[in-house]
Amino acid sequence: MNIEIDNISKFFNSVTVLNNVSLNVESGEMVALLGPSGSGKTTLLRIIAGLEYHNSGYLRFKGKDVGHLAPQDRNVGFVFQNYALFRHMTVLENIAFGIRMLPRCKRPSESMIKYKVNYLLNIIQLTHLSDYYPVQLSGGQKQRVALARALALDPEILLLDEPFSALDAQVRKELRRWLRELHNTMEFTSIFVTHDQDEAMEVASRIVVMNHGRIEQVGTPRDVWSCPANRFVLEFFGDVNHLHGEIRGTELCIGMYHWPLLFNKKLYYQGAVDLFLRPWEMLISKTCDGFYLLPIQIVDISLRGHYWQLRVQPLGWHNNLLTVIFGIRDIKSVPEYGMYYYLSGQNARLYVGEEAL
Repeated sequence: MNIEIDNISKFFNSVTVLNNVSLNVESGEMVALLGPSGSGKTTLLRIIAGLEYHNSGYLRFKGKDVGHLAPQDRNVGFVFQNYALFRHMTVLENIAFGIRMLPRCKRPSESMIKYKVNYLLNIIQLTHLSDYYPVQLSGGQKQRVALARALALDPEILLLDEPFSALDAQVRKELRRWLRELHNTMEFTSIFVTHDQDEAMEVASRIVVMNHGRIEQVGTPRDVWSCPANRFVLEFFGDVNHLHGEIRGTELCIGMYHWPLLFNKKLYYQGAVDLFLRPWEMLISKTCDGFYLLPIQIVDISLRGHYWQLRVQPLGWHNNLLTVIFGIRDIKSVPEYGMYYYLSGQNARLYVGEEAL
């Protein structure tokens, strides 16, 4: 089922929580609402579910206005971050609960309910725990049961509010992969809220970056990662080193160091600029030349699984430490603590205030 969000606004007293938000979600998509706390992502999710009502704009499912419909009339499944399982019911009973609460005219036979529940137990790989109670389950298992219970009613849309935030890192990774596989198998339309960039990157087909009740960018994970729409997205989406510089003539200057700009910047803008360098885009060399000009000293080295993370101290041109990342296969010899290198600023993204150059 496709979802059309058309200029939706939401106010709580005098506070604007959503400001003319528009978004189209195609049938079968899995979309992540990503943003900091207070960005409006959970409010938007609750409006889609019918748990909140918008003050202006339109919400349509398959072209039909559903803004006036109660939650139970929208055919939407909702999964909360705290599982919300019934403690006195077994896994099987929790999954079957929604089906058994249907009006008699819509409720399937008991044999069909049993078949449906067993099918979902197999999908979530918990058939062997069907008689367990929630207190006997791990956090990851509880969340799988919550997902199965939401899917039991065959919702056309599945909404998830930070579904994995209460779980430890390894369980989150496993469930992210599992949720993506589940979506590919069942092909439901889904929107989930998260503040975890890795989660959005791994699970979503498109990411919606939100801030202060507005949408900053919509795109595939690759688009948002490699081509941030503005400064907020660049700074929010992944770690970034922030430097200060100046454009003088046709050169970029950082402290006493300068080198030619490789291309014209906004009709030869002159003056102060902010430079942003992502850690994995930074290049270092043992020798100083026209490309590697900025002297640094290695002050910390740590192995982070498949990559090396360096903390480096700029020497005379910037006060704060910078982070540099190298893949294990990208370097032949690992820099040692205390060694001196030269850094290139050629990969920097330049901004004047909020405007990119």
